[in-house]
Amino acid sequence: MRSKKQAAREGRNDTLTANAEISVAGRSIQLNLVVPAGKVPIEAVLPLLHHFSEQVAEGVEEKSYETGKAIACRKGCGACCRQPVPVTHAEARQLAALVKGMPEQERARVQKRFASAVQKAEDAGVNSILRGLGGMDEKTKREGAQAYFSQGIACPFLVDESCSIHPVRPLVCREYLVTSSPEHCEKLDGPNIHRLPFPAPITQTFGKLDSRSSGQDDRFILLISALQWVSEHPGEGKQRPGPEWVQEFFQELSHSEIPDPSPYL
Repeated sequence: MRSKKQAAREGRNDTLTANAEISVAGRSIQLNLVVPAGKVPIEAVLPLLHHFSEQVAEGVEEKSYETGKAIACRKGCGACCRQPVPVTHAEARQLAALVKGMPEQERARVQKRFASAVQKAEDAGVNSILRGLGGMDEKTKREGAQAYFSQGIACPFLVDESCSIHPVRPLVCREYLVTSSPEHCEKLDGPNIHRLPFPAPITQTFGKLDSRSSGQDDRFILLISALQWVSEHPGEGKQRPGPEWVQEFFQELSHSEIPDPSPYL
């Protein structure tokens, strides 16, 4: 993966724009980068990474379709939304801000779902199992995921088996693409879940950058713990000019290894 060229930048109010051509797994991706010009917390670049992730996912889907394997993930299939979803601290702050900005009644419903999910996980003892998500070996992650999944804890944003925040869903959710039957996801039947390799480890790379900037040892927390974590860590994280965040992210990404796909988020 490498950046082939970067074209003319121009100031536009408080943002900078740049056209970039990124090569990922032999596929050229054209990106129009809109970056905050001033000092911002790291979560301010998440919209850019969401767009980048979508472009990579489209390439993965096209390539899979050409080999006769269609992506099984569809609206209305929320099986993976009962797995333990790891989010970065920056994403936790973004999600907390999203909930805070909801209309009062909707906000109350979502906050109640978060509280219920956390309580259920704590009562079952699976919260402690899944602390330190970023540094788990595959065996521990598998056992923790199975224990969590067995509790049937739905993502607080899951409504009618569909993601109610799909445009701004976490990075890891965007990288979870399977070609196997949904029935295997519904049972978290790991050996029979065929997850496609995601050729740009965006989530892992962003987690490293976020952890480094915040000084936090754990790169990821459970999504259901996002509101609680933010309440315990008030205030924004470290601020830097937007272009510096983006430059460091792509530099880190260019040296990152692509992990083997796991049937678990």
